[in-house]
Amino acid sequence: MKIWGGIKLLSKVLDVSPLEILGIPETEETPFVVPTNIMNIYKQLTTENQEAVFRYAQKKLTEQNYF
Repeated sequence: MKIWGGIKLLSKVLDVSPLEILGIPETEETPFVVPTNIMNIYKQLTTENQEAVFRYAQKKLTEQNYF
């Protein structure tokens, strides 16, 4: 899923868990689901802005890996 890939990439860039980005506390009982809150925000962005967010996260990850 393209959106989940972006969340995972962003979590790596920010050095936090994907669930933390989504505002879900991590526990052993936390089911692995993509919550609707982040999806609702993401869906409200235009396709152009969704792509911009993803490109930005990719750029930051590249910078992180080189510096």
